[in-house]
Amino acid sequence: MLYQVVTGRFPYDVSGPPREAMDQILTSDPQRPSLRQKGLDDEIDTIVLKCLSKDRERRYQSAGMLAQDLQRYLRGEAIDARRDSSWYVFSKTLRRHRVSLVVVIAFMVTIILGLAISLHQWRRAERELTRANQIKSVLLQVFDTVDPAVAQGQDTTLLRHMMELAEQQLTPDLDALVEADLRNTLGMVYSSLDDLERANSNYTRALELRRGALGDSHPLTADSIHNLGKLRFQERRYEQAFELFEEALVATRRSLGENHPYVYNVMNDMAQTLPLLGDPEAALPLQRAALEGYEAALGDDHPSTLAAMHNMGMLLRKLGRLEDAELYYRRALPGLRRVLGNDDPTTLASINNLGFLMRKLDRPEEAETYYREALSLRQQTLGPDHEATLISINNLAGLLLDTGNVQEAESLLREGEPVARRRWADSGLLGVYLTKLGTALSHNGASAEAENILNEAYESLIANYGLEHRHTLKAVSAIADLYQSWNRREPSDEREALAAEWHARLAQPDTNGDSESR
Repeated sequence: MLYQVVTGRFPYDVSGPPREAMDQILTSDPQRPSLRQKGLDDEIDTIVLKCLSKDRERRYQSAGMLAQDLQRYLRGEAIDARRDSSWYVFSKTLRRHRVSLVVVIAFMVTIILGLAISLHQWRRAERELTRANQIKSVLLQVFDTVDPAVAQGQDTTLLRHMMELAEQQLTPDLDALVEADLRNTLGMVYSSLDDLERANSNYTRALELRRGALGDSHPLTADSIHNLGKLRFQERRYEQAFELFEEALVATRRSLGENHPYVYNVMNDMAQTLPLLGDPEAALPLQRAALEGYEAALGDDHPSTLAAMHNMGMLLRKLGRLEDAELYYRRALPGLRRVLGNDDPTTLASINNLGFLMRKLDRPEEAETYYREALSLRQQTLGPDHEATLISINNLAGLLLDTGNVQEAESLLREGEPVARRRWADSGLLGVYLTKLGTALSHNGASAEAENILNEAYESLIANYGLEHRHTLKAVSAIADLYQSWNRREPSDEREALAAEWHARLAQPDTNGDSESR
């Protein structure tokens, strides 16, 4: 019966009279099933022919043993049955007229008939599914084990080549949701590699596919909306980021309910965006709700809870509640070190931001300790070209300038200058960075170079922030100090006039120009 199920034919020729049919069954060997039905493989042949063996000892000894072999076959594992050797085939020919226990075989086959009927179709469907998901499963496993933030400290040529090969496999005949999953993963890796253009194209396509296949309220659609919002945040397009976060929050609440951890993920990101839109007070209830939700759903030591705790500290710092911020930072950092390790980007951000807070609290020795640790770890794990490494250079150099270590400050800033010019070419952050470099050059007596650098910084800050912004005023102060000190060393009417002119523009700056990490 099993033979008939998989081939559509009887194993023996029973078309003649009953006695001839019985002789065929008792004396002849059935043809291999794969010769009668295309698509059957050697293992199916072996299992079926083992059931029909004339030698009792070579048959399955129980229906359970046959069922186990069939299950092993379906799982892709090695089967116990083995093809008959050439010697055995010859020897059993000599014993061909020996009566077999056909009734026992029939009984065994009947027991597993339900499984046998579905065997061939199930195996074929399984193979089709495997082919459809092969690219997805391999790539997701490979890329999910690569931490791109850490990989940035290494040569990422191979990783990028793998990504390009993966994208080439995304052909139009691929299942829409398989393609969406792959593109979502590619977007995450490209985002971590700071290849924002490719991250955008993959995230956008993933959202289109999921929205088309699943609708607006499915959790996977909400996930794609959220990811695109995080990318807009990374691009510093904060208004668009917040709009996407709001859309993701509505979809996530509708599909997962109010108390799902993913809801807190979105709320956490919204809370981090609002201060950058000028409304930190509105962020506080969102951040508190996210933190309390994480604590209830995931526990105090979960990475998401610890990250939200760190974010609460950062928000309280922005609201001027420095002592409260310190409590949250100091609760979060040990847990992040323990759970995620020192080389995780969230831990590194927490180390940097605790240094930032210590500087605000006028504790420069503690600030320097944290800043140096953050820079060292970021250089090791993220590499010199990562923005977070550049932020650490900027922060430590600024502190060194304030504490009188201008030689080291200049050395650090020169080291990061090419990266700053490339990464922040159209951002006011370049002006902030160049203000510090120009200040270091001025203190170290390189007045002409300092003049060029500081004027460039001023133009960048004017273009990005305007005349009255605190960073612009910091540059004005630095230029005025440059001309004043230069005039003391090399007196001239022109420098004296320039010093007076820039001092007249000056209003007292209220920032040190450091940057928190997100």
